[in-house]
Amino acid sequence: MLMCFSIIHNFGKIFDISKQKGTLSALNGIRVISMFWIILGHTWQFLGTYRADNPLYMYTQLLPKFWAQTVLHAVFGVDTFFLLSGLLLAYLTLRALKKGDGKINWGLFIFHRFYRITPLYMLVLGVWSTFPAHIADGPTVQWIFHGARDTCRRLWWTNFLYINNLHPFPGDLGGQCMGWSWYLANDMQFFIISPIILYLLYKNRKIGFAVIGVILLISTCATIGISYHYGLNIGFNQKPFNNNTADHPTADHLYGKPYHRIPPYLIGIIVGYFLFKLEGKKFDIPRLAAGGMWLLAAGSALGLVYGLYNTTQGYIVPQGTTIFYYAVNTIAWGVAIGWVAFACIKGYGGPVNTILSWPVWTPLARLTFAAYLVHPLVQFVYVWSLPTAVPPTPAFMTYHVIAFIFVSYAVALVFSLAIEAPLMGLEKIWFKRH
Repeated sequence: MLMCFSIIHNFGKIFDISKQKGTLSALNGIRVISMFWIILGHTWQFLGTYRADNPLYMYTQLLPKFWAQTVLHAVFGVDTFFLLSGLLLAYLTLRALKKGDGKINWGLFIFHRFYRITPLYMLVLGVWSTFPAHIADGPTVQWIFHGARDTCRRLWWTNFLYINNLHPFPGDLGGQCMGWSWYLANDMQFFIISPIILYLLYKNRKIGFAVIGVILLISTCATIGISYHYGLNIGFNQKPFNNNTADHPTADHLYGKPYHRIPPYLIGIIVGYFLFKLEGKKFDIPRLAAGGMWLLAAGSALGLVYGLYNTTQGYIVPQGTTIFYYAVNTIAWGVAIGWVAFACIKGYGGPVNTILSWPVWTPLARLTFAAYLVHPLVQFVYVWSLPTAVPPTPAFMTYHVIAFIFVSYAVALVFSLAIEAPLMGLEKIWFKRH
């Protein structure tokens, strides 16, 4: 038991790059690259937008460029996390059901998830709401970090219960305790309903897929209705289509809500199901068909990221097209990345699989959860401690993206060694005894 707290032992486990049987190694690369993308987007948002010495230059010269669409659409990295979460959950749980002859302790199933993520989550929340106010030094410290402290004192319990994206409703990300934790709330909410879906898939595939289809339909209809009612806009600097958000312009009607974010998770469950059914079996599809799927997946993903470029040049997207985009964007992204994962695992990834399965991704993937939690903390402490505004040039921002990636993962390693790794080790001992 004492070995669970050994820094040397846990460090070795985190940085072990030996490939174990049954591991889906390509997912490590997808996970880490998505995390890098999220840090890229937040760097431009926090440093480039909040502390730019020339905001007019930022909005008129930099963000309208084609390459800047990569920055503006980094949120798709979170949708990738949802896909991976659903995929791994389905794959591993269905294997456990098969091993247990259709039986599984669902109480321990839910407890494991809560135990796995909550201690580190609450520790970071505690650090966020107290520590930066004492170490940060700058003209906006009082406003940012004391405001975060007061918000977390009122709403920390919503984070603990994983309802911070729903209460207060509709809320806004800036008004949450740890605004970036909306992802964790969604993921836990999806997880809570997953046993029904997974058990039905295991017992009766048709019923399981029917339930998934119904949930996708409800999600799509809710997204269409909400985007129409509030006249939500897309693209660059476009105004809403009506005044229904005038009283609360920053309200989060869709962005962090489960009824909009669940499609990639469900698609991940579908991909995980087929990986489970095809495990150990040869899967043959014509090379031409595989190539066509790759082109379709790449086209869909690139279209979602760069398809709104014309809005930076003054094009106004009609409301009908906007509603369609909201309805299908998370579904299309989930299908595209789902194919990448499936193809790489089943031998149709080629050089993409070689890159994504690179052993170096493995330790970084183990630290990605902690990195997601701490990276905005690292960025905010730096950004809001700056005594002056900064020039948001591409070179300046690139240097900071690299620096934030490095420091975020370094801090994540400390948190993981202190909390995450010991608790995981203790959990394994407890499960062996019981």
